[in-house]
Amino acid sequence: MLTTVQLLDMLYHKLGSDYQTHKELKIDQSRLSKLRKGAGTFTNEQGVKIAKLLDLKEEFVILSLTAEREADSNVRSILRTLADKFEPKNFAAGLLIATLAAISAMQPISSNLA
Repeated sequence: MLTTVQLLDMLYHKLGSDYQTHKELKIDQSRLSKLRKGAGTFTNEQGVKIAKLLDLKEEFVILSLTAEREADSNVRSILRTLADKFEPKNFAAGLLIATLAAISAMQPISSNLA
């Protein structure tokens, strides 16, 4: 299962910036900023477009987003299980590589330890 923030990270990696993501999905930058902070989720319509942009199964993205929105923990667990059945086989490894690439692109923090 993927969360909205994970999808945003993947879109950032694929498109190069949150600005490009906002343009591709045709959503306000302020809304994108709120999503990045964990306030809300993508709509199902946006999920379909994201699935196409990231070459993921639409069912996987929609079920992931629906599970993220679900308040009832039992229903959320069922939705997560269903989403995982559509998860690509090598997806976890790909997500790890994308995360490591994003981390390595960050500027190192310098300090005066001497």
